[in-house]
Amino acid sequence: MSRAPIIELKPFCTMEGPGFRFYFGISPCSSPCAFPCSQKNNATWLDPEECAYMLIPEDYLHRGGGVTLGGGILWHPAFAKDLLSLLKSRHYHTAIHTCGTYPPWQERELLSLLALCDLVICDLPFATEETLQKHLGYSLTQPLSFLSLANGAGCEIWVHRTLYPGLNDDPEELLRLKRLVSPLEKLDSITLFPYQKERMTNPPFPHIPDTREEDLAEKQLLLL
Repeated sequence: MSRAPIIELKPFCTMEGPGFRFYFGISPCSSPCAFPCSQKNNATWLDPEECAYMLIPEDYLHRGGGVTLGGGILWHPAFAKDLLSLLKSRHYHTAIHTCGTYPPWQERELLSLLALCDLVICDLPFATEETLQKHLGYSLTQPLSFLSLANGAGCEIWVHRTLYPGLNDDPEELLRLKRLVSPLEKLDSITLFPYQKERMTNPPFPHIPDTREEDLAEKQLLLL
């Protein structure tokens, strides 16, 4: 049976999909960026049955919730596929949360995973090739290709962005993000999140201030 190192277990999440979610963070994170899904080093190897055993249907199945996988999903495609298949057989709502980067040779594995997902959540910190390469070191074509595949697979799409003051939060950049993803027929929402250094072990940009609450609310209005 397939197994994977689980680096993060988060029950009762409310930002990883609709309703209460159980989040499984798989190690290592598949993203080359500066914003890892988890900054923990310890991991527990689990198989899909062990993961499913943690779920209480009354908490996640019967309240409009479900299960979300994040982190190194494509480092362990067999495990991810087996777990998603098991969850779908038990009628759970399924989601994956990723920055959208994947090796081109794994497109087939990715498509098989997307076929088992109701929702994908994609983090898009920057909306231009130049800024994404400068700050994170990968091409914008990668997350855009991922979103196109998810859209074609019929997955509901949520786009997330953490606001880094002075880097990705000016109105022009936010409107650029909106224009970039608006053509996706399955796009449901674009949601902004605050940058809060005290919640991070190694904040990616320690020199910039936290996001002000009033700024977050004002800029979210631009994306409606």
